[in-house]
Amino acid sequence: MMVVSIDPGGSVTAVGLPRDLVLVPLSDGTTWQEKLNALLAWADKHPQEAPEGGFAYLEREIGWLLGLEIDGYVFSGFEGVRRVVDALGGVDIVLDKPVDDPYYWIDATHRGVHFPAGPNHFDGKTALIFARTRKGDNDFDRMRRQQQLVRAVVREAVEAGPEVVARLLPVVAETLKTDLSLEQGLALYELVARLDETRVESAVLGPRKYASAAYGPWGYGLRPDLEAIRAYVARTCPPVPPVEASPAPSSTPAVP
Repeated sequence: MMVVSIDPGGSVTAVGLPRDLVLVPLSDGTTWQEKLNALLAWADKHPQEAPEGGFAYLEREIGWLLGLEIDGYVFSGFEGVRRVVDALGGVDIVLDKPVDDPYYWIDATHRGVHFPAGPNHFDGKTALIFARTRKGDNDFDRMRRQQQLVRAVVREAVEAGPEVVARLLPVVAETLKTDLSLEQGLALYELVARLDETRVESAVLGPRKYASAAYGPWGYGLRPDLEAIRAYVARTCPPVPPVEASPAPSSTPAVP
């Protein structure tokens, strides 16, 4: 799970939420006792407690955890990632260090992946592997790689220009779930096209800065540090100030 905050002034913050977050406080004053990645399925199965549906419920609770109002969601499965990247003609990512996972099964007969340090060009299949592999590092590095992939997809879509929208729309309609309208999606594309990539900040809410180890029925988990998380989000995702309405013109004085 990743929350992205876009400031119309040109900066972006991406916050990665580990799936192993446990004992997460909820907006109704209770505490979610399981791992955070199970909250969506629970909400879908309990319409009385979450009548707005799983995704809207997750938006509200993740927003409450971070101290943000979340405006919309986009959900992608593996097929969505692969097809979006292929529709863009692939993406380019420069790695500071190599990524090696000798245990990753590419298919039923091939095992092991290696991505060298330096420039890498990924098609949909290799981009999905890059986003999923974790045996060579850990869950937190995987989340950072997923953030890299999202940035690469956005960069490629912007550089390709508006004509890429025609290629992406059928893929998005068939593989992604979202509560954003087409008009909102196009407005978001136009906003992203104006962003300064040097003003992108990202964080993963892991130990020891934003969470601490917790053990229980779930096995190993991470208890979120609510104060540290909200302080980071408040600093990097400031609310957009409201636009003040122009004063109404005064009426013409009556002439006696």
